[in-house]
Amino acid sequence: MKKLVLLFSLIALIYSCGPKKSEFDALKSQNDSLMLEKHRMQDEVDSYFASMNKIEQNIAQIKEQEGLISTRTSNVESGSSSDIELDLQSIQQIL
Repeated sequence: MKKLVLLFSLIALIYSCGPKKSEFDALKSQNDSLMLEKHRMQDEVDSYFASMNKIEQNIAQIKEQEGLISTRTSNVESGSSSDIELDLQSIQQIL
């Protein structure tokens, strides 16, 4: 009888300690969803930077065609939004 109680206790212990398939599936689904969202956001950021690079290239072409000389200060990084705004203001003055 003791062996039978011990056996049932051992079986109950094994099943209670194992991972629950429904929890695992829910967490796996949530992980997949978060990974898809992460990739979507990364694609959006990449698209934003590609657009900014294209804008900078177009401004550089306009400045070259119009013979504009950019007067940048040393504390402003090349390609920053302030730099782009200054370039657009210079182009607007010419137009």
